[in-house]
Amino acid sequence: MASTSKGADVCGGGDVGAEEMTPRPYQVEMYKLALERNTIVCLGTGTGKTFISILLMKDPQFARQLRGPYPSVAKRTFFLVPTRVLAQQQANQIRRHFGAIGPVKHFTGDMNVDFYDHEVWRKHLSDNYVMVMTLQILLDMLTRRFITWDNINLLIVDEVHWAAKKKGKKESGHAYKQLMNLYRDCPVDRRPRVLGLSASLINSSMKVELFDEAVKDLEDTYCAVVNTSDVAQLCGTNPKEIVWEFLSEPSSPSVVAQQVVKALEKFAEYLKKNVKKPNPYSTKAGPQTDEKVSMCATRIKKCLINIRNMLADPIDKVVIDPNTKQRFIITMTWMGVWCASKAVDQYIDELSKYEE
Repeated sequence: MASTSKGADVCGGGDVGAEEMTPRPYQVEMYKLALERNTIVCLGTGTGKTFISILLMKDPQFARQLRGPYPSVAKRTFFLVPTRVLAQQQANQIRRHFGAIGPVKHFTGDMNVDFYDHEVWRKHLSDNYVMVMTLQILLDMLTRRFITWDNINLLIVDEVHWAAKKKGKKESGHAYKQLMNLYRDCPVDRRPRVLGLSASLINSSMKVELFDEAVKDLEDTYCAVVNTSDVAQLCGTNPKEIVWEFLSEPSSPSVVAQQVVKALEKFAEYLKKNVKKPNPYSTKAGPQTDEKVSMCATRIKKCLINIRNMLADPIDKVVIDPNTKQRFIITMTWMGVWCASKAVDQYIDELSKYEE
C-alpha cells in the first residue's frame, strides 16, 4: 500500500483525513469480490488484509447504511477478533483510516461488558459506526437479544481458521463456529455480508489429502467462498534477521536503572511494613488488613522485587552449570537488554491485574 498525504477516497466513501492509502491491485481484486458475495480472503502475513476490510467498510454500499438514527435506520459494522490484544490493534488500524467517516470503538471481556444491559449497549451502538470486539461478546449480544442480524450490515471475522475442525473431531466447538451457526439460522435476506480474513486456512499438521475437505468446511461454516492471490505473496513482509551479540563482560547499570531499583525497593519495603497478613488469633489492638488486600499486596511485592532483580547488577539469583557445577550470577547485562525487558514485561502484566 502506498501512502499519500491527501487524495480522494479510493472507494468513494469519504475523506479519511491527512493520510490516504492507495490499495495494491490484489487488494482491489479481493475487495471487489467481497462486494459481490461472502468472501474469505487468504493472504500471507503483512499483505494488508485489514486494509481490504477497510475498503469494504468505506464503500458507499455499506458506508451509507451506517448513517442515520440507530436502529430504526442505521446498521452497524462488526469486526471480530479471537483475542483482546488483536481487538486494540485492529481498532487502532481501522480508526486510522475510517475515523473521519464515523466513530470506531473496541470492546474486550476485561471491560466488564458482561454487566452491560440493553440500555448501555444501545448507547454504544448509537454512538459508534464500527464495533471491534472479541467474538464471544457479539455471540452473547445476539443470544441475549441486545442486537439482531438485521442491525448488522457487515461482519468481518479475523483469523477465521479458528473455526476449523480439530484433528479427530467431527465439528469445531469454537465460539466462531457457534456464532456462524446462529448466522445460518437467520433468513438469507436478513443476513449481513461476511468477510473472513486469515493467513492460513488449515493446521500445519494436516494431511495434504484433507486440504480440500478442510477448505470446504470453512466455506460452509462462513457461507463464503475462499479467495487468494499469488501476487500478494510478493508484497508481504519478509524481515531481514540481524543477530546482535552482547559483550561477554557485564557493564555497570545505568543511572536510571539504579534510580528505578531504589524506588522499587522503597515501595516493596513500604508494603512489607504496612500490609500484614491477617491473623485471626491475634490479640493485638488495631485494624487488621483485609485478607484479599494482603494477598494482592504480597503478589505485587514479589513482582516489584523480580523487576528490581532484573535491573540490578548483580542480582541474587544464580544458575548452576550441570556439567561443571560452576555457579553463574544472572545479570541484565549478561542476558541482554531485550531479554531483560521481556522478562520485566511479564511482571508488569501481572501488576496490571492489581491496579484497583
